[in-house]
Amino acid sequence: MKTFLFILLIVLLSASNVLLKAQGIKGEIINEKGEPIPFATVYTEKSLKGTISDNNGIYYLKLPKGDYNIIVKHLSYKTKTLQVQILSENFVEKNVSLESQNYILPNITVTANNEDPAYYIMRKAMAMSQYYLNQVSEYDCRVYLKGTGFLSKIPVLLKKTMKKEGIEENKVMTMENITDIHFELPDKIHKKVIAMKTSFEGGDMEPLEYISLSLYNEMKTPISPLDKRAFSVYKFKLENTFTDQDRSINKIKVIPRRKGFDLYSGYIYIAENYWNIHSADLELEQKLFTVRIKQIYAPVSDDVWMPISHNLNANVRAMGFEMNYNYVASVDFKNIKLNKDTDQSIMQIIHDEIAKNRLIENEILNKQKSENSLTKDKKAVSKIISKEKLSNRDARKLKGIMQKEAKKEAPPEPMEIKLNYEISDSATNLSVSYWDSIRPVPLSLNEKDSYKTKDSIQILMENPEYKDSVKNAMKKFKFKDIPFGNTYIYENADIKFFTSGITSFSCFTYNTVEGLKLMKHFWVKKEYKNGKSLYIRPDFAYSLERNTLLYYGKFDYEYMPLKRAKIIIEGGRKTIDYNNPNHKPPIINMLTTLMLKDNFAKLYEKDYVKISHETDIINGLELNTTLEYAYRKQLENNSDFFLLNPLNNEFTVNIPDNNFATTDNLNNNTAFVFSGKIQYTHQYRYKIRDNKKIMAYSDYPSFSIYYKQGINNVFNSNSLFSFIQASVNQSKSIGFLGYFNYNFSTGLFLNKKDIDFADFKSFNINPSYLASNSDFRAFRLLNYYSHNTNDYFVEGHLNFVNNRLLLKHLPILNKTLMRENIYLNYLKTGTNKDYFEVGYGLDQLFLMFNIEIFTGFESWKHKFTGIKIVYPIFSGGITINAG
Repeated sequence: MKTFLFILLIVLLSASNVLLKAQGIKGEIINEKGEPIPFATVYTEKSLKGTISDNNGIYYLKLPKGDYNIIVKHLSYKTKTLQVQILSENFVEKNVSLESQNYILPNITVTANNEDPAYYIMRKAMAMSQYYLNQVSEYDCRVYLKGTGFLSKIPVLLKKTMKKEGIEENKVMTMENITDIHFELPDKIHKKVIAMKTSFEGGDMEPLEYISLSLYNEMKTPISPLDKRAFSVYKFKLENTFTDQDRSINKIKVIPRRKGFDLYSGYIYIAENYWNIHSADLELEQKLFTVRIKQIYAPVSDDVWMPISHNLNANVRAMGFEMNYNYVASVDFKNIKLNKDTDQSIMQIIHDEIAKNRLIENEILNKQKSENSLTKDKKAVSKIISKEKLSNRDARKLKGIMQKEAKKEAPPEPMEIKLNYEISDSATNLSVSYWDSIRPVPLSLNEKDSYKTKDSIQILMENPEYKDSVKNAMKKFKFKDIPFGNTYIYENADIKFFTSGITSFSCFTYNTVEGLKLMKHFWVKKEYKNGKSLYIRPDFAYSLERNTLLYYGKFDYEYMPLKRAKIIIEGGRKTIDYNNPNHKPPIINMLTTLMLKDNFAKLYEKDYVKISHETDIINGLELNTTLEYAYRKQLENNSDFFLLNPLNNEFTVNIPDNNFATTDNLNNNTAFVFSGKIQYTHQYRYKIRDNKKIMAYSDYPSFSIYYKQGINNVFNSNSLFSFIQASVNQSKSIGFLGYFNYNFSTGLFLNKKDIDFADFKSFNINPSYLASNSDFRAFRLLNYYSHNTNDYFVEGHLNFVNNRLLLKHLPILNKTLMRENIYLNYLKTGTNKDYFEVGYGLDQLFLMFNIEIFTGFESWKHKFTGIKIVYPIFSGGITINAG
């Protein structure tokens, strides 16, 4: 304890010494009544340096010696400019009193359709939004972000337990982060965390998503007031105007036309004539919390206004907890470069317009550029922007043209997505004195207190003896590992070892073939510094009814991680579903068997060895090959145990329900099978992490060809067939409408002289009663094995996903997180009639389950109608068929 106090004393003395050597300005910001103004923005002209006042209106702004114009700004008060001269290594005290903003009631011009003047202003702002979004091509900034939160309410039953963990009502938690950001159009961002500090574990912050929130940008959700969709979802009202920094500012109220978690409410401030955002004070309601966002914009360069301060307040209510959290962020910009591909003459036109006190006219533009030099799009821009009255259509059209121009000028994206986030080695180990020297927003007493406990814990955790004890604990076996399992970590060797617990759901299952089956899972993973990895997995299982031991082993070695090249060897004795690889999770079959007396899964035993190889030939072109030797054994039911039988079902024999499943292709057999798949995806972007290649996304579809060959007379193999399949699939964003997913495939057996039922082409079919998931590639109403075929097939799946399509327009549903789905599935085989089904589904209903309704047609005649409920926990559902 004495050692700790000694260290603390040294730290405090060091901090005091740093404060004495620092210089700048400090003081209190108050209003006319002498009341402190929290979260006021204080910055130097052109925003080279800035800060925010704390809850008590106190501010510090560290500056080198020199003369400065200091600007103090707050949404509710007049902006004030101070001339400050810093001559010594001391803080100059400047207390600031801000006057309340003088609002001018707008001159309301009543139009024929009684339209509020706010609509004219918002049309102009919408039209100019893409210019301001792309005005700057590159910049650097330093972001200071501080978050302070506390639990204002904890459920009574949990108070004592949480207090032991150091969590109490109204106890402040604090996090700080200083990050340097480099930005380049269109979306290249590199972040380097210089310093981070938190008063509780797991509290590191990533500030980018918060401070990069731009109301100029269009997102699926939430919908910005400057979005193309804004006039259909918002009403606008001009409340008043005021003057700030030589610009006339319009205060516009943003009013949602409907309820929903994708709409803002509050105020947006738009500068007259320039039509840029001056500031914003908006609220966004979400399912479990409400967040209020304030942004202050300021000139950071000539005619370039960017957000220099942010204030976010969130109130969270969930499961009896109530929490309040507040973020403040101060942003210092530098190295700002205008976008040479954006028509910067627009700003000169605006200045000319203001000077002449009239709207932009074509002749002004023509003075700078001859009509012949203008592109088709720029002529359209000139024509629209010269109109005295813009319609909603004009505003959307102008915005669309500017968006197209920005995309056209953007350089092509490289295939590799570079890591844009790094943390300085010393970021989490900086001294108190360093933080005091660099922190632009002072800490309150509560925030300082919140760090004390964490600092004492940190000292303990840095103790070598404590570190060793933690490492040893992660290696040692404990008795509780038997029921619950554990992962053992050996850091020095980069090895992890896992063993499952006997109480885990993955360690037992039940079916009519094996009865109760007990399983034990293990795996070992070794990571190498060069990105290579080794994965070994031995599994064991025991069937009580069959009195049979099952075993399985897998060896997976990734030897060339930048090519995703690996070799996989596996084998053993397993029970396999005849629909492999389209089988359903065993837990689903267990639930239907026990609770509904429906044993839909049909199994066989396989003794096998398989060797596979995977690699990228070039980026986007993948090749996978497999060679398997297997002895397959037919099995029978050995148990008839069940718990419930509400539908008066009878267990079926262990033979797939298929017209072409015969004694010949279900008997015991030996198979030697080769398979290969080649797949190509154009411009498939990827990341490299820890010397490993990780595929990310592509805007293009994936094409694949799959070939499978049964080889006769090799190791007593009696398998002789050949099969080929071609597929195309893609998940495509359709702007603000949602997502469109499709998957089409076709194939046929070129030879089927000797083929086992296990080698038939199977399809992804959800069983009648419990569904495995809401996979759009799954048929909802077919019998599980009915369409397995050894002939040709044509298969297609379409899925459209939208957040607000039909039912979510209803008041009772419009504030939920549900997504709406439309499905269309088609299947034609050489051994079955044409079949298609159409469906509608709701995902995340009450955050618990999905509900779907499907109708199936065979030969264009109605055959099934089913309602299915899908629980994500075990992906089950119930279908009611109406003939």
